[in-house]
Amino acid sequence: MKAHGTWKIKKDDSNTLLIKVNGAWNKEAAVLFSNEFKQIASTITNEPWAILISVQNAEIPIPEAMDVLQQLNEWSITNGCRCEASIVSLFAHEEVFKRTRAKKVQQQQRGEQVNAQLDYEQRIFLSLSEGIDFLAEKGIKLATPISDVKTWFSK
Repeated sequence: MKAHGTWKIKKDDSNTLLIKVNGAWNKEAAVLFSNEFKQIASTITNEPWAILISVQNAEIPIPEAMDVLQQLNEWSITNGCRCEASIVSLFAHEEVFKRTRAKKVQQQQRGEQVNAQLDYEQRIFLSLSEGIDFLAEKGIKLATPISDVKTWFSK
């Protein structure tokens, strides 16, 4: 089946992946995205990294795509991702992020015992500025000027 949904990914010099997602995603799109994401994230070696993602122009993905995205979140945490700022336009998107979080993160948020304390936090915001501020609070200052980041996300 043909992939449905689009995205773009850019690695900022601060070791932050800037991601914009558009449209309705099927499993094929999620797999292609996951492969591209891993290829780019794999260029960050021996350093923690972060994600700034906007799904403001995306629709809710089908369950099979959410399974792929949950596996990608597991991979991200295992491979050094320490925080994620997710920008949404609909509160329905917030539910998607909750359902695709790594299983260890879900367990920790429910207060269940996990094998190791996770050094990872994901927060959901309604504006790009709030997401950027959250990353700054976590010690991640984007290398790209904020105005350029906002322009990149607006295209």
